[in-house]
Amino acid sequence: MLRRIREFFSRRAGKKSKYPTPLPSHISDNQYLAASAHAGQVDRGTGAYDKYLFEDQEIPEMPYETAVDDHLELMSLRLSQRFRRFISKAENNRIKASRALEREQIRQDSLLNSKLRVEQQIEHQARVLAGEVPGRQGLNWPGESPQLVSVLASRIRLASRYIVFLAIAAVDLWIIQRSLTNLNIQFQESWLLTFPAVSAQLVFPHLAGIRRSYLVRGMHRKISPWLELLVLLGLWIAFISVMTDIRVRFIVSEIQLYDANMPPELVLTFRVLNAVLLLALGGWLIFLAVRENPHEIESLRAQIKLSMTERKIASSAQRSLSASKKLEEAESS
Repeated sequence: MLRRIREFFSRRAGKKSKYPTPLPSHISDNQYLAASAHAGQVDRGTGAYDKYLFEDQEIPEMPYETAVDDHLELMSLRLSQRFRRFISKAENNRIKASRALEREQIRQDSLLNSKLRVEQQIEHQARVLAGEVPGRQGLNWPGESPQLVSVLASRIRLASRYIVFLAIAAVDLWIIQRSLTNLNIQFQESWLLTFPAVSAQLVFPHLAGIRRSYLVRGMHRKISPWLELLVLLGLWIAFISVMTDIRVRFIVSEIQLYDANMPPELVLTFRVLNAVLLLALGGWLIFLAVRENPHEIESLRAQIKLSMTERKIASSAQRSLSASKKLEEAESS
């Protein structure tokens, strides 16, 4: 392609040599080529020269335009290679330090905006807990704003509710699975039924406690919370009845392996005891849900997030200072 360009200029100069005519010393060959390439680009974009020169012949473009794209691609490659080859190490370090400093400044701006939003969330939660504005479901949630002693202690406090659920599920998991297996249910199917049973044992009391919390805090004038509470309690009582029967059958079958004669009074005792245990467990979950204030939890989470954001801001400031020092060293070298 370059050979064709040289021959084209040779023909335009009226010479048969395969090399272009030497230019005077005060004329830069690179500038000449750049100007020619720019002219080709302008013509390709506007089509002005084509319409003026070749409109009658219906030639779509000038001959030079077919070669200008390849030439520009080659020149771009050469310029990038020359840049990488001749740029100084200090200049490269200066560019890297400048980019690192800009990235840290952008990161700091984002973190500062995030910190402002979190502080607004904390302020809003404090106003809700102080009774100044309504909270969730448009109800009053008076309480005390939790104090962030440490991030670890606060995370443990937030995870304690889930740890309680997991502990209860772990205790009942094996008992429910064995009880279902005793009903001549296959091993895999018994486990498939165990997990929903454990979930129901935890979810029904918890949801009932949340509805009860809404009623305690002023939603008693609406009918829907009462209906939801009654439905959840009805489902929970039905679940307790079914699980009590299944567990008592399992206990009786295990005892009969050693003593075939089992008095009916003992069976009734096991039935009542198992029902009381399930009711006590569910009642405890209802109590926890009623006394739980979601805005205290949200406030504590926001404080944890604020603490982590401040740490990130401090770390970003250190990196920004380091990048600034490197930039100064690169500019002074």
